[in-house]
Amino acid sequence: MNKKRVIVTVLALDIAFLIGGVSLTAAWYGSGSHLRVTNIEISLRTPEELKIGVNDHDLVTELTTANGLTKVEQYSPVSSMFSASWLDEKKTLPEFRSEYTTANINFPTTYKDSSRATSGFFRQELYLYCDMNVYVTLDKDSLIFKEDNEKNLEKAEQYVLDHPGANKDEVLANLNSVKDSLRLSILDPNEDNYNYYIVDPYKNSDTYLCGALDVNNDSYFDPYFANNDSYEFIYGEYSNEDKVIYDPISVADTEIVGTRSIFNAKTKANTHHFNLEESINNGFTPAIENSLGLNEVENGITIPLYAKTPRKIVVSMYLEGWDKDNIDLASNGSFISSFQFKIKKDMIL
Repeated sequence: MNKKRVIVTVLALDIAFLIGGVSLTAAWYGSGSHLRVTNIEISLRTPEELKIGVNDHDLVTELTTANGLTKVEQYSPVSSMFSASWLDEKKTLPEFRSEYTTANINFPTTYKDSSRATSGFFRQELYLYCDMNVYVTLDKDSLIFKEDNEKNLEKAEQYVLDHPGANKDEVLANLNSVKDSLRLSILDPNEDNYNYYIVDPYKNSDTYLCGALDVNNDSYFDPYFANNDSYEFIYGEYSNEDKVIYDPISVADTEIVGTRSIFNAKTKANTHHFNLEESINNGFTPAIENSLGLNEVENGITIPLYAKTPRKIVVSMYLEGWDKDNIDLASNGSFISSFQFKIKKDMIL
């Protein structure tokens, strides 16, 4: 049979630019880092063999917010870190982690676990349906996370007016880079094929879900004092902490190379800098985002559909906070996203 496609399109996510208090240097764990969404429209068009719905009986060929799809009013960067905890329990909804606030070395949960996010992302149960037994995947050629250059240009021009001396081209480039930290995820919560897939369309390297951070936005990686010495906090998910390697104390503040962000800050004088590369070589194990790049999605995703039996999936869209492209100004860019499901192959029973 011809491979039929289910088309899911997120049309023009118009994210209002938060002009007040936005800088080029702060990032997702800093306060005030969020997006304001004024419109989300997800539409689905499909041939008769494939349908979708927000429940298992109202199956349609076009699905939008007008007939049941969730409308998200605000996006805040979150993270997929600690996914193993809910995947091992085979929970029916994916869980995301929110920002860190104040770290205390005596309470590891303040710089490791992070709280569970309850908002700031799109997540909804949907049902796929087919008249025949087939396997479904995403169509990689249709998956688009694209900047809305026209809207971002308007925002850049306004930003320059409000911030004399700012470079419009630099501001626009940062706004347009919002697409680089976007993620699409699909959970198949059914017992016969329990699986979770994260898609990073612009993946060019692994995303580590841990590291030193400048949470309080003072230009320095956050330090703590222990054993008569100062060290940098290691935020996020990791193991083999006893294998961590710190650099020798610097007698002066280090310099920042490149653009300052929560991921790129100074080490304070008389503080040991966390050396990620040397720590890994020594046996320290950082958690790495389990994501699929664009060229991996069709082979990497397999969802079985049994004839005339609606199958529940959970689709999420979010900003991955540990993506190094996720700085405040980027996170306020506007974007357009679209994706399609398609039949991967027939199922032989």
